[in-house]
Amino acid sequence: MKNKTVCAVLVNDLGDILPYTCQSTISQCEEWCEINFPAWDRMKELGNKIVQAEIVLIDSQNKPIK
Repeated sequence: MKNKTVCAVLVNDLGDILPYTCQSTISQCEEWCEINFPAWDRMKELGNKIVQAEIVLIDSQNKPIK
């Protein structure tokens, strides 16, 4: 069974998805980047952007961690 959720992530100027930037909304991701990347304004000038993404949990048969 597959579970899906929508999120926002940073994609760098090379098209790489930076999964550790994943947040629930675009505004939360933007805020996270402003805090964690001192050169965030410069990164945006170079083509880095925040995009919506869909996460698909492929193996949901495992028992939840307690």
